[in-house]
Amino acid sequence: SSGLIGPALARRQPSEMCWSEQEAYWHTIVTGNDGHVVNRLPHVAGEKGNVHWVSYQQPLKWFKTNARNAPWRIAIYAHGGLNSEGDSIERIRLLGPCFRENGIFPVFTTWKSGWHETFGSMLTDGMKNLFGEQIVPRRGLGDMLVEASDGALEVFLRGVIGKSIWSEMKENVTRSTETGRGIDQLAEQLKRLADDSRGKLQVHLVGHSAGSFICGRLLSELRQKNIKVKSCTLYAPACDLKFALDHFKPAIEGHQLARSEFRIHVLSDRLERDDSVGPYQKSLLYLVSRALDRWHKTPLLGLANAFDGARATEEYWHSDTLDQVKHWQKFFWGSSAPKGFASEGNPKLSGNLQVLSQAQVNVGTRYIKSSHGCFDNDLDVIRPTLKNIFGSNLRRDVIDLDY
Repeated sequence: SSGLIGPALARRQPSEMCWSEQEAYWHTIVTGNDGHVVNRLPHVAGEKGNVHWVSYQQPLKWFKTNARNAPWRIAIYAHGGLNSEGDSIERIRLLGPCFRENGIFPVFTTWKSGWHETFGSMLTDGMKNLFGEQIVPRRGLGDMLVEASDGALEVFLRGVIGKSIWSEMKENVTRSTETGRGIDQLAEQLKRLADDSRGKLQVHLVGHSAGSFICGRLLSELRQKNIKVKSCTLYAPACDLKFALDHFKPAIEGHQLARSEFRIHVLSDRLERDDSVGPYQKSLLYLVSRALDRWHKTPLLGLANAFDGARATEEYWHSDTLDQVKHWQKFFWGSSAPKGFASEGNPKLSGNLQVLSQAQVNVGTRYIKSSHGCFDNDLDVIRPTLKNIFGSNLRRDVIDLDY
């Protein structure tokens, strides 16, 4: 699973359903500092050449061979940035064929550097500064001490370094929309594909964690080019509600994206609190909300609390953000927000919001702990995502997501 702290993933043995590293890079746009594309393809020149090859030349050739009388389904899959580039490529080697074997051409975006190494080491340093060498154990000193240590870590990270790293990550995505950079180039190539397809192109967006920033920005870029997006699926999105109101809401209200095709998967609040980031005893989204984003208790799109009508209060969010929370809930639900589901989930909820409440998820070969990083390992998440994109039962079932 994509835990924040842990050894590098073991190199997977080649198999029928696993791409080579080279093939994974043929489907991947790597973004670096200031939104520039890092070209990993020796046979093409520069940033533009890289994006042109990955998101126009290759899919065009594939569609002409494999989708003559079918829709041209292209999925832009934005990784979350928890994993390093190398670990992301390992995931793409296994995830990519799941798309392509089911009539969908995938283009992945990933980050040159994984934020987890930076946050992990900063949190450990902070813990030592605050409590000496002894790391507070998960169990044994009581929840009160965990809350006290987490609060102290939040204050520590609200200092310049932690907030600046998160701000820089968001700034890199914003700059990626500037002319000639990653998202701008990707939108340009998708426009070319749309023109060539004569109405057959279907663009599908999938974003995990910070990948939601990529999806939102790309959605807005495509709207300027009059390109509709067939579906958008977000796993534990790390963007704040203001970003969601600025990018996802206009797309839906302007009929660029159908409301029924906007799906969000989140952890229940109990599972968010049972997750951890190094010595921090809650999830990455709690860390972002309480320490790294603009306000202490910034409302994030990936937190179940942000959708629960009973939790649009100062107990859960900074007072300056309550209008955003109420605005988002009214928009998302279309009427008064349901109440009381955030902690444990509720199977009767609308299908547009899926709250994961089970303690473990099935990755095919075993079960792993439900966590912020588990969504792209979960067969019960990836299978329906692919089925929604393909539009009917899968040609080839997904049976192994054990990265």
